Amino acid sequence: MSGTFVFGKKRACEEALRVLGGVVADTVTLSTDYLIVGTLGDRAWAYGFFGTKIEKARQQLEGGHPIAIISEEHWLNEMERVMRLPATTSRLKS
Repeated sequence: MSGTFVFGKKRACEEALRVLGGVVADTVTLSTDYLIVGTLGDRAWAYGFFGTKIEKARQQLEGGHPIAIISEEHWLNEMERVMRLPATTSRLKS
């Protein structure tokens, strides 16, 4: 997770992911499948400077690693969809 989230503090976002079976990490690695970017972003982004997580994810994309960089809005929509599924089929991986 990167940036500032409308959903709440990062700890609350991480807990929401864990409840649905997601795995949360502090850094972007080759085992990272998704990077969720908060809607509120970061003031430095206005000047073209991105956080280290986003830069690392972009480098991995350029290197052929299939990491998905998704918006908080997309994440929240997916969380709502997954929560409506029967418990045996709901899985969300971060």
